[in-house]
Amino acid sequence: MNEDSNIDKASDNTPNYSYAPAFTNVEDNEIVHQKVFLVIGRAGNRQTYFEGTVVVEHEDLPSLQYPISNSHFKALVMLVPGYNNFKFNFHDPVTQNFYTSELHLYYLPLLQNPPLHLAILVACDSEEIFDVPRYKDDYSVNTLEKAIEKFRCVAYLWQAFTSEQMNRQGFGRRTFRIEENWLEDTLLQSRELSSTAKVHIVRTDKTVNELRSKDCNIYNVFLEALKNYGSPFNKICYVAGLILDSHYDKETDTVLGHSSLGGGSGHIGLGIFGSQQIHTWPTCLEEVVACLTDNTSNDPLRCGSKIGGSNSNFRCFNYSAGAMLHNVGHCLSLTHSPSGIMNNGYQNFNRAFVSWEPGRRGIAPSEEKGAHWHRFDCIRFRYHPCFRLPNDAIQYKKLVDSPTFYYTQSGVTVKSESGIILVEYWIDNKIKCYKDYSSDYLDEIPNELLISMKDIGRSNVHNKKLKVNIISTNCKCTTIEDLAGFIDNKNPEYHRLQGTFYRSYEIGLHGLDVANQDTQPFSIIFKSTISRIVMYGSTFFNGFKFVFTNGHETKLVHAEGDNKRVLSFYNGDTISKIYVRASTWIDGMEIELKSGIKSGWCGGYGGELYILSPPANHSIVGFYGSGRKDHWLDSFGIKYVRKSDEITPSTGVGGSNSNVSSKGFVFNPNGTPDKNS
Repeated sequence: MNEDSNIDKASDNTPNYSYAPAFTNVEDNEIVHQKVFLVIGRAGNRQTYFEGTVVVEHEDLPSLQYPISNSHFKALVMLVPGYNNFKFNFHDPVTQNFYTSELHLYYLPLLQNPPLHLAILVACDSEEIFDVPRYKDDYSVNTLEKAIEKFRCVAYLWQAFTSEQMNRQGFGRRTFRIEENWLEDTLLQSRELSSTAKVHIVRTDKTVNELRSKDCNIYNVFLEALKNYGSPFNKICYVAGLILDSHYDKETDTVLGHSSLGGGSGHIGLGIFGSQQIHTWPTCLEEVVACLTDNTSNDPLRCGSKIGGSNSNFRCFNYSAGAMLHNVGHCLSLTHSPSGIMNNGYQNFNRAFVSWEPGRRGIAPSEEKGAHWHRFDCIRFRYHPCFRLPNDAIQYKKLVDSPTFYYTQSGVTVKSESGIILVEYWIDNKIKCYKDYSSDYLDEIPNELLISMKDIGRSNVHNKKLKVNIISTNCKCTTIEDLAGFIDNKNPEYHRLQGTFYRSYEIGLHGLDVANQDTQPFSIIFKSTISRIVMYGSTFFNGFKFVFTNGHETKLVHAEGDNKRVLSFYNGDTISKIYVRASTWIDGMEIELKSGIKSGWCGGYGGELYILSPPANHSIVGFYGSGRKDHWLDSFGIKYVRKSDEITPSTGVGGSNSNVSSKGFVFNPNGTPDKNS
């Protein structure tokens, strides 16, 4: 259910309302930031059932007509940069009276924001056509140029839809910008020159047959083609990708050359979908209502069998344009949500733009069902660089750290120097609850939160795993798949000499099949005062050498080589935080002391950035993780104690192991593991 149902009630509160068009989702003289804007309103007698038409006039653009169903209307209007004056004209079919309302909008393009790019993947031997039903053969054009027009039009529908949803959630008129060039604008049938969406034709060296092979990884092919294309895909970018050469094969009842995926790799965020149903998409605003209410049966022999239990064209539009938006959501940092577009709610996508559909009249915003972005999605969008507004009070930090977890006696502490905006609790892939910390002001966004043991206990339903997602202002997300397991398996640890200490969330090992790898655990507690730490790394982070004030040394993992950093400790200085880049293994690292002295970066720059620092009133007393003795670290975490329980450094006696409390393997200076108890 849509989360804001008040929008369709705005005009009903006044008994003596005018029959003239009234706008329920926009105020006069608003500033907006998109080329196509969705206006929702009421006109005529609210108490009777009738069908009518509202005609939208703009002084510089052609007029557009939209249906009124049981007094509800939804109109997509096109804007030019600057001031726009619209007239909404309504002829009441009952009273035969004419009514006019004016709406003034100011369109301010946000050229400073990164855009969403549109790209079509084309095989090297493509015929440059897409599937259409047999009954459209005589009059339908299914060329590459027509695909460009349809893609452009639907992208502007996505943009208008997102702006409306963000505004309903209280985040203002935020939406993504679409990359534009000065071109013949096909959004209107007049096709005047204008600044309009550019669609890149990205050609691959794969043939049509290769793309349609069941062994082809089309997502990777698309990524590679974008990289080979060059600018604008050679730097951080977000791309909606359409696969032109998708084709329905009736013999196998499958769509060949199709992939429905979203996410990203490296600097490219990418959401892709096939072209097998784009014949149901409009090419211009004049066609939107006709396409989104078209109940004509799709051609199951040419374009595929039933989709979602229905084969009508307007539902095929929902399951293609809506599903592709779902994948674009993934490329813009979204995960699956409890409802809406990111949870298959796109089956009602057309309802966001029309006031009726076959079998249903007078569709109010509260009846749009799955056609919405969930609150989860909007919170993530609020802080995404594509959605920034000029008057944002929040000053965006340049930190890109992912959230980290720490166990304490009181519960699990979550930290992110970028600021935490959302905490999600999931059981059996269903949302149980969430906490929203979003704010327009940076000082109101927490950098550290406590998930109390009481909250954890309340969330433990029939001993099922409780998954926790933590999202920061930079749209980074860290997940603990089993919160209770994290507590039980890792914390706390007891030692008769060292007392009680805790371990942080372990970074690394993401996607690594540890059982089949030559990786071994290590663990170290600093029982003597550290004199210096030598860090070794090149492409990845290789290992440590600890030199203590009593002269003893201890090496961890592969502490050898000429590429190293030396961090010296003076005047009782201690470790404050550790910057780590990691994914499948530990790529690189930098240590910062409480005095502010830093080691300098050691290792590579791949993976995600994590900042490991102990919870409040705790201090770091050791490291743990795993690694390959002749290679690099696979995982890494810190050990910490409450300051009241902090270990008092000793002068140390005996060999190097007197400085180390080990669990698993510690690597000695010769690179061979010593087993310690």
